[in-house]
Amino acid sequence: MTTPRPPTSSSPWLVTHHPRPRARVRLFCIPFAGGAASVFRTWGDALPADIEVCAVQLPGRERRLREPLYQAMQPLARALVDAVGPSLDRPFAIFGHSLGACVGFELARQLRRLYGREPEHMFASARRAPHIRDPAPLHELPEPELIAALRRMGGTPESVLRDPEFVRIFMPILRADLAVAETYLCPSGPPLRCPLTMLRADADPMVSKLEALGWREHTSGPFTMRTLSAGHLFLASHQTQILDLIAASLSTSTSPSTSFDRAPSNG
Repeated sequence: MTTPRPPTSSSPWLVTHHPRPRARVRLFCIPFAGGAASVFRTWGDALPADIEVCAVQLPGRERRLREPLYQAMQPLARALVDAVGPSLDRPFAIFGHSLGACVGFELARQLRRLYGREPEHMFASARRAPHIRDPAPLHELPEPELIAALRRMGGTPESVLRDPEFVRIFMPILRADLAVAETYLCPSGPPLRCPLTMLRADADPMVSKLEALGWREHTSGPFTMRTLSAGHLFLASHQTQILDLIAASLSTSTSPSTSFDRAPSNG
């Protein structure tokens, strides 16, 4: 039996907080707008030993703070595909939250086109389907209105939103990430063939149920939607539920179907 090779890429795009060189599947995790790889720091230790978490570190944050930001999907996706390519030495899955969902979806499409590889599973969280135009883009809003939008989304402490230094550093990153997400409409092409799970929150002001259900158009494989009792930024508050879902999805095969369940609240 051949032992899987560890990632050969030393790219700054990928951060593996808990390396698992014998893992069966590699899970690429992409954060929300303004987020960084550290969002997924605890995931690798919490998931089963046969799953290795590789968090995507976008330019302009943490150790890549001085690198220029991307403001459009296609150049971002091309660079990310180049970074991920050397790590396709085993089956892989993709998880993305909000911005990360549409980046992850485009990554899956490009990996199929360039390498003939698709994810074992695509997890799209807190994002409308990629063919639906954003009805109320935020990236060009004046600063007070953008901060008000962050308050409506929840998940950002008020003390942080009132910190001028935080606003000065964070706002350019957030605007660039929002521009990537809000100007992206997926080009025409065949749907993915892998299972696709969409996670939405019932109190998310950014994603309606109908917009979330639109993801089922983007796979010919099994489609599942899970609804959480939460707001837009629910990765931390519902981490246990999310990781349980990921672990179960990557450990079992599913038959082609479409299902819609409400996940129990985490509190």
